[in-house]
Amino acid sequence: MSTTGRTNTNKGAALNKKNTSESPTIHRCTRCGKERSDPKSYFFMSKTSPLFISNDLYTHICADCTNDLFFEMQTRYKDTKMALMIICHYLDLYFSESLYEQIKDNANFSFGNYCKLLNGVQYKAKTFNNSLMEIIQNGIKANEEIRDDLESKWSKSDIKNKNYVISSIGYDCFEDENYTNNNRKFLFNTLADYLTDDVLEDQHKLQQVIIMVKTILQSENIDKMINNEFKKGVPDYALMEKLSGIKDKFIRNINAIANENGISAKSTGKSSKGSNTLTNIMKEMQENGFEETKVNIVNAKLSKSYQEVAKANAKALVDELNFTSDEYAQMVAEQSEIVSDLQAQVEKLNEEIRLLNITNKQLKEEKKDDGDSL
Repeated sequence: MSTTGRTNTNKGAALNKKNTSESPTIHRCTRCGKERSDPKSYFFMSKTSPLFISNDLYTHICADCTNDLFFEMQTRYKDTKMALMIICHYLDLYFSESLYEQIKDNANFSFGNYCKLLNGVQYKAKTFNNSLMEIIQNGIKANEEIRDDLESKWSKSDIKNKNYVISSIGYDCFEDENYTNNNRKFLFNTLADYLTDDVLEDQHKLQQVIIMVKTILQSENIDKMINNEFKKGVPDYALMEKLSGIKDKFIRNINAIANENGISAKSTGKSSKGSNTLTNIMKEMQENGFEETKVNIVNAKLSKSYQEVAKANAKALVDELNFTSDEYAQMVAEQSEIVSDLQAQVEKLNEEIRLLNITNKQLKEEKKDDGDSL
């Protein structure tokens, strides 16, 4: 081939290469085969995955197919969390159990909204590989473990109300797994206001209060559904009317329970039976941070009579819970660990006291020597 021929061939190859580089990138769904030159809004992105770099970080399955697969997995396994985990696997996205638990009952829950929340700093540079390694190392977290982790991040007032409710009643009355993190927060905060002395002293009234608070939550959820429907461009007024009827029924039930049992919240300012007792006054003083009451409470708890009552209550609680041998062994092991930690703290404090006594003695001797020299 002549030099001129080779030159023309090179020019033609360069021109073809230029035309190819200038042509738009086509994004093709590997499931349905649809193609898009502009993938935005049609394909999900997996910004941290190494699998889609040459695809401008857009995944290989379009949004429509992803949502279809998500629904298919939900139907097949009857488990939304399982479906979400599978789709995250398909698209190499990070799967977060705690994030799912926070948003699973949101009215606008969808795979797309889950993906938007993955843009948070805490999920940066994480892919499904990270989820897989976490599952291999720690296993799938139990619902109780996820719940405890979420509730440890509540505000101080929320945690205080939860602890007050459980300590007053003696158990967690909102154990149902269907309650979300926000549901439980609402329930504990609401119930705390209704736990007056007369309610705590009457088991029937206490159970009625718990039922009433759960009904209040249901009414709140119906109200949110009405508001979400109202925000739509074309609301379904028939659905809204139906939801309003359900809400009215809930409110009637709430009023009936309150009226029949003489129930009122502490925040209403109404005086209830036992509100002027010494126990209630001391409890309110402690809640309001009145330091002097803390000394009295500590002394009372260390008294012989209090210890005997506490021992009897603890025994009754254990009998009521009816622990299995494994559960009892675990509880004893945990208590042994707590006792060991407390013993170590006592020994540390005793040593600090011993050193302080030595320092105090030295200071007294130095002061005495200074006085003699004068």
